[in-house]
Amino acid sequence: MGTPGGNDPKEGTLGLRDHGDEDQHQVTSGFDSNEPVPESKLEPEIHDLCKLLFSTSIVDAHLTELNYDAKKLPLGKLGQSTIVDAYAVLQMIHEVIEEPKSERAKSYRGFRTACENLSSAYYTLIPHNFGRKRPTIINDETLLRKELDLLDALKDMEFVAKLTGSARHADNDGNRLNPLDANFRSMGLTSITPVAKDSREFATIQQYIQYGEQDVSVVSAFRVER
Repeated sequence: MGTPGGNDPKEGTLGLRDHGDEDQHQVTSGFDSNEPVPESKLEPEIHDLCKLLFSTSIVDAHLTELNYDAKKLPLGKLGQSTIVDAYAVLQMIHEVIEEPKSERAKSYRGFRTACENLSSAYYTLIPHNFGRKRPTIINDETLLRKELDLLDALKDMEFVAKLTGSARHADNDGNRLNPLDANFRSMGLTSITPVAKDSREFATIQQYIQYGEQDVSVVSAFRVER
């Protein structure tokens, strides 16, 4: 399997990628920055949910934990095509790990060199921050799974960034909206209602969640219609 461009990454051919051409989702609200921001009109539980969903601090903390370098490639500049290309490189790494003596590994002069060059190609697409440490060579299933988890997270976060970037910051009458309200409206939900915590439905959800995760408790649950 080759990269989407048609060629496998080869030793000596890698360079820094210019991410300036990525699709950008960030837009301005169109309102005077000195104009007071209106209060949110969301119900308290839905307001708290949206704060969690659209929290940049939570996103940044999660990305930092996974060594993603958001300074080099902010989520607002991350394109879906880049994520697809990165998945393709990880697939090649998976093939090399599964078959260390495969033709693909041999084309890189062996397992170690293959993992080094493919890892470098992956980090060119998805920049990481390793501090003063050398970049990790992705050469086993555990390391590979961590990067797959990162791409899964980036895919979800890229979608959220696209939503927030396209959010209309005014109501139907042109009045300014609270940014959180605007982000909520961008989800295009027909309805969302909290599940009463004293209801049988909430208790069933709590029981179901705790069946698989003993240390997890349900803070809130919502009934959503799209």
